[in-house]
Amino acid sequence: MAGRLAGWPSLSLATGCALLTAVLFVAYALVCGIAWTKGADALQSALIASAVCGIGALMALVVTGLTKSSVNAPVGILAAVALGMGLPLAAAAALGFTGWLVICFEIALIFETLVGVSVVSGRADDARKVAATNSTQGVS
Repeated sequence: MAGRLAGWPSLSLATGCALLTAVLFVAYALVCGIAWTKGADALQSALIASAVCGIGALMALVVTGLTKSSVNAPVGILAAVALGMGLPLAAAAALGFTGWLVICFEIALIFETLVGVSVVSGRADDARKVAATNSTQGVS
């Protein structure tokens, strides 16, 4: 299966969003556990950073998944990058803390990219299915 990571399954958008939410919840729980040892202010900052970065990653994944099979896929990727990076950047500028945002952003970026690749990789399979259906129905 060309174009797909070896052994990496193709996911639907809903499954990808659920998987990303679960993974980020666990990762951010660990981050907040570390922040808790540093005090209440650090914990509050880590909770806000987790929420902002998690929402940005989910919005980016949804935009990527919705535009993957259209002619606007490149624009969708750019919009996804803008959402995934723009929301945490705006929060950093508005709230004035960056340490926990950087940590949470990197976690979100890694997992959103992995899940996004598996959501987008279904495009080749979708195209093959459509071509096979068209050839069996005599559509050219």
